[in-house]
Amino acid sequence: WLKYLLGFLPPRFSPGRFALSDTEAMVRCKKLQKKHKPVKGKKKDKGALKRSSVQHVRDPRLRELWDEKLTTKQNLTKYTLKELYADTLPDPEDIPDKGKERKLCWRDADVVKDLVAKFGEDAAKMARDHKINIYQWSERECRLRVERLKKGLINTEHQENIAGRGLDQEKVLSRKQKQRNEFGH
Repeated sequence: WLKYLLGFLPPRFSPGRFALSDTEAMVRCKKLQKKHKPVKGKKKDKGALKRSSVQHVRDPRLRELWDEKLTTKQNLTKYTLKELYADTLPDPEDIPDKGKERKLCWRDADVVKDLVAKFGEDAAKMARDHKINIYQWSERECRLRVERLKKGLINTEHQENIAGRGLDQEKVLSRKQKQRNEFGH
């Protein structure tokens, strides 16, 4: 079994003329141990901090304030963006709070006008009416669309076509034309 563990014999090898005795196996094992040399690497100094050079800093302002005795992390945490770029940052009053407000599509505006005429401000009833509310908007969606209509945020047909949303859609028929059947009654 010793020969098998040392790798001299394959499993189920029948001892014969190629078999090694126990002493021969031990001698061969000792020779291999003498030949083996452990890998020696340089020991790293764990206590030393990695320093960073100014050459890798591209920003001119940060390069002026860079301290080569400190690590990169210490240099970067030493200054804030306000300290470095106070003159280039915009004033807080100049920054807009929101982006553009979404506008109501001109097709949706016709439906919302009909809903407002029938129900007033009640968005819950608007959401339940499936005849006028053909897009099946929820209560929240109805409320948002009514607010946009009151603010006058409506895109025209031309604006929709420029934006690419109205190129392949036909114009919605008015309520009177929808009520007529195919025979004109």
